[in-house]
Amino acid sequence: MQTLTDNIQRILDLGVAGINIEDTEGEEVYMEKLTCIKNYLEKTGQKLFINARTDGFLLKLPSPLETTLKRAKRYADAGADGLFVPGVQEKDIIKEICSASTLPVNVVAVSKLSSLETLTECGVKRVSMAVLLYKATYNQLSNIASEVLKENSFAVLNA
Repeated sequence: MQTLTDNIQRILDLGVAGINIEDTEGEEVYMEKLTCIKNYLEKTGQKLFINARTDGFLLKLPSPLETTLKRAKRYADAGADGLFVPGVQEKDIIKEICSASTLPVNVVAVSKLSSLETLTECGVKRVSMAVLLYKATYNQLSNIASEVLKENSFAVLNA
């Protein structure tokens, strides 16, 4: 775990205020990492926001809601500061997660739930765009390049 604490110190030295730690490797590995980081922060008197990313929905695990709720409680009890649940797309499930968790909940924006107002009503405190902004930009760039080729003109660049 020395490598982990060395890396945590490096990012703290850079001025980083928070991190996501994902639990793709499983709860036990996650808990070891979280405990190590929290102990290091306490020992050194430093602060770092830890957003606990739980990937039950993203990985399509059996019973993702139950897994998420169980992990959310466990991670909160261990000192996580936020809960990040990528892959969840149902309004009622998001509401249930937000209601059950003591941590502020973070989800990824999806077209199905595109309204910030809806996500706020569900109890979401943070919305990530993940790769969606990049993909939208890349698609727009592709459309412009196609238009340049189609029209044999750069006029679209001045629009």
